[in-house]
Amino acid sequence: METDPSAKSRHGVAMMVVLGVVIFFTMMGFMGLEIAMKDSQVSGSLLDIKSKESAAWGGLNLTLGAMQTSPTNTATQLQKFIADSSVTPANKRQWLSFSGGTFSLVASDPGFFPIGTGGDKSGIKVRIVSMNINGTAGVNDGSGIPITLECTGQGRNGQQLKILATYLMLGLDVPVQIAATTGGTPAYALYLNGNLSNSNVGTTVVGNVYIGGSFTGNVAGPQVITGSLKVNGSYTANASLDVSGNAWIGGDVSQKNAAGTMVFRKSLGIGGAFGELATTISVGEYLNVYGPKPAVANWGASAALTVGKQLYFAQSSQSIGGVLTVGTAANPAKAFFRTGFKPGNAAIFYGDFYGAANTTQPYDLTQAVSINGNAGFLDPGAGAGQVKLSGAGKLSVTGNARFDGDFNQSAVAGTAPLLSVGASAEFNGGISAIGLASANAISVGGKTFVQGTATAQVQSNPFSGALTLGDSLLLSGTFSHAFGQKYTAGSVNKWKFAVAATNKAWKYYATGNCNTTTSVGATGFATTPSSVGSAGVSGVYPFFGGDEPRVEGSTTSNASACSTTPVSLATHYVPNFATAFKPLSLLDPTGAAMAALDTIGAQASNPPDTLYVDATHSPTVNSKMKTLTAPILTAAGITCPLNGVNDPNFFNKLFTYFGAQGWLVNGYMVIRVNTALSVNLAAGIGFTPFNGKALWVLDDETRGWNAVDAKGIWPASAGPTNIQVIHVINKMKLQNFGVATATRAVGTMYGFVYYGADLSSNGYYTAADMDVGGSTTLGTLMGGMEIAHKLGTSTLVGKLSITSTPAVFTDITSNLPGVLHLANSSGGGGGGSGTPISTKTLVARSSSNSLQFVRVGEFR
Repeated sequence: METDPSAKSRHGVAMMVVLGVVIFFTMMGFMGLEIAMKDSQVSGSLLDIKSKESAAWGGLNLTLGAMQTSPTNTATQLQKFIADSSVTPANKRQWLSFSGGTFSLVASDPGFFPIGTGGDKSGIKVRIVSMNINGTAGVNDGSGIPITLECTGQGRNGQQLKILATYLMLGLDVPVQIAATTGGTPAYALYLNGNLSNSNVGTTVVGNVYIGGSFTGNVAGPQVITGSLKVNGSYTANASLDVSGNAWIGGDVSQKNAAGTMVFRKSLGIGGAFGELATTISVGEYLNVYGPKPAVANWGASAALTVGKQLYFAQSSQSIGGVLTVGTAANPAKAFFRTGFKPGNAAIFYGDFYGAANTTQPYDLTQAVSINGNAGFLDPGAGAGQVKLSGAGKLSVTGNARFDGDFNQSAVAGTAPLLSVGASAEFNGGISAIGLASANAISVGGKTFVQGTATAQVQSNPFSGALTLGDSLLLSGTFSHAFGQKYTAGSVNKWKFAVAATNKAWKYYATGNCNTTTSVGATGFATTPSSVGSAGVSGVYPFFGGDEPRVEGSTTSNASACSTTPVSLATHYVPNFATAFKPLSLLDPTGAAMAALDTIGAQASNPPDTLYVDATHSPTVNSKMKTLTAPILTAAGITCPLNGVNDPNFFNKLFTYFGAQGWLVNGYMVIRVNTALSVNLAAGIGFTPFNGKALWVLDDETRGWNAVDAKGIWPASAGPTNIQVIHVINKMKLQNFGVATATRAVGTMYGFVYYGADLSSNGYYTAADMDVGGSTTLGTLMGGMEIAHKLGTSTLVGKLSITSTPAVFTDITSNLPGVLHLANSSGGGGGGSGTPISTKTLVARSSSNSLQFVRVGEFR
């Protein structure tokens, strides 16, 4: 059977068509599979992109939510970032560690906080990039605090995306402390508002010292004060005292130990007087004694007094036991005695002497007195007191002299002249006696004026000795019949000029009658006649018979000397009381340079400084204060109880823990103790020096008189910037405060100890009575100590060194704003300028629902 060729051809075409269709659909299948695979890949990548972006945004939302949940915690944690502003990035607390719906700041990268489940790697990581607290101006107007966060989001398969976002935080402020002081140092390095009694403390103070009550010291307590001293009460000591600045003691001054000298290198004002004194006293400039002599006023024989520029007794003069020296030959001074003068030993005045006395408080010169200047024994206005030389009394004046009371030289022994005046002399009360039988018992080198009275005549009868005169002689008043007659027969006249070859003039005034031959009873003559002349010399009336003239070495006869015109001085040799008696008062800042001290002010004139840790004066500091509790000790790695602290690193561990928690205020740990605290370190071991800053508030108001017993070994500061402030208030006692090193050697603390507790019902303040380093001691305090309550009493024991240190108080006022308020400042102007400063501390306005975030911008 033959095959049709055309049929074969058609069959091949059909096969090719079928094969093409198969190939087409096969290719379409592959293409579909490829497209399907590509679609699956694209869908997976988009999901990854979406997951890491969502994680990044979600991390920011989680962060803001955690911050808003607890604004107080947010302020605490962000404060750590502020505190670490100067540390290296590797140590900066900048990473947010999330836990339980809140967060904390840590220094190390905590890794991703997971937000996925199972094998999903989704997570977030957030850190603070920057935060602006507006420098010293603070943020106190509600404008918000700018903060920039960096959030790294990690997707489900580990892909990562970073977003930088900046917000304004509203509800957190950085207050400005308006009440903060920015300068000034307390006016006193050591301030004690009450009494310092029974003290054995040997104090060395660089700065001023104030004691509101009285001071009583024992033998073991020498005081060295490089500054000024003010004691409102009395000062009684058995040890030495050395004050380089001005001093004021309101009561009496007593020193009962002959081995303990008292040195005041500038001026000393005494509101009372000198009591019992057994030692030498030296005052470099002015010594003013204002009060009356106390009932017990006993100067020992060796208790000498030396004064540099002025000595003034405003009331009773005192019989100084040792030698009294005022001024020097090179630097003359002045001395003033308001109510008489009675030296207990020799007295040397280099310069002028002015005294005022009355009939009940005369001048009783029982010892040798040398005045190298002018001397005025003056009438204060109610009648002059007698000037009497008795016993070993001897008076030498190199300048002019004035005696307003009658001069009485009753001594019968001694070396003539007993009264020597180098220049001119003025006897306004007459001369009532000359006891020394000498031709020059009294010697005047210049002019002489004598005003006799009925009771103290120009010359009474008898004179045992004579006067040797200088230039000229003026006589006025009542005369005895013995005037001018020889003091012994055949000897010189009782009045004579020293150099006969150069005869001098004399003149007298007899009240209304110069008749030399008149009878008894004539005006101006003695009313009792004598039939026998004195010492065998003829003549019974002053100017009748006898030698002519009655003044030997004179060119003037009795008749020519007599005048009915009153004889007086045109110019007094020494001014009167109103003019001459002008001591420089220690109240006068231009006089005795005592302006640095309120010299007679009441106690209120030196009010104490004040420390405040409260919401009113120091809100930022108060908000950071933590009360010391057992859980805090445990968290800080301290295993001992408060009533037996035995960890040498107790203080440093607390400070480290406070820092880690963000509780520091500008570097200060602020910690409150309201329970008993006692040291129980082994013998010979002290605390490791403190390397932080601390404000200790010892406050036991609700419990009642618990005590912080430092056992004399409070830790020394590691350096000058490691400042410690101890603030004792309410019913708390700080006992046995002393500073020691790690080996219990005497230590140095930089800081301020302030005791404000009212001790009126609970004994006294004990500063230290513990054995530190082999000797009872307090240590060294660079800053200041203040026992502020006026009813507080201190019994300091040990050796204390305090140096007023301005840098310490600059740090306190700058970094603990509002805490320290100065009543007076050694830098002037009270507590400083009061310029507002930023607290550099974040404060939440309320505990919840107050924090808001305003988005400023994001960057990927």
